[in-house]
Amino acid sequence: MLTITDFITILNYHFNKSGDSVNIANIIENKTIEEWKQISEQGKTSKGLISIDPNETMFTAAKSLLENKIHRLPVVDPRTGNTLYIITHKRILNFIYPYLIESNLDPFFDDSIQELGIGTYEEVKQLKYDSTLMDALNFFANTRVSAIPIVDNDEKVVDIYARFDVITVASKGKYNDLNMSIRDCLLLRSSN
Repeated sequence: MLTITDFITILNYHFNKSGDSVNIANIIENKTIEEWKQISEQGKTSKGLISIDPNETMFTAAKSLLENKIHRLPVVDPRTGNTLYIITHKRILNFIYPYLIESNLDPFFDDSIQELGIGTYEEVKQLKYDSTLMDALNFFANTRVSAIPIVDNDEKVVDIYARFDVITVASKGKYNDLNMSIRDCLLLRSSN
């Protein structure tokens, strides 16, 4: 599968290779998906496609998502090799949420997110509106974080820029300007 992370890696690769983003559109629009995947996998140990059989349990699917540090898990028909559907963390949570509410885990749900130790509480990376798209791409390329808080001059969070937002830049054909501000990138999102 080609992912948003792969696309970010490709944008970073071409920007760092050429030093600017002027020719990136031409390069990106003329490469095949196979060529993109080769660029994206340079220097990485490829695990190949990680998938699951439709007869596996939800526990096995969740465990595979976590252990392989992936966000999407194709469910593949073992006879035909066709993808039947894609499992995500969100789909699993949406399915089990009603059962968790009815269970005896209520005290667990009364604990705060901080008490449970979920999330990052130290050295949280942030960007400002005048930070560049390239700043965000470099951050995404070097971490496993899916979103960056955008703060104002008083360090107050005013928005979030997520990996997924990079697709909006691509869909608007704006990947030639990787020095555009995060403010402009967020405006692209709101113009959909």
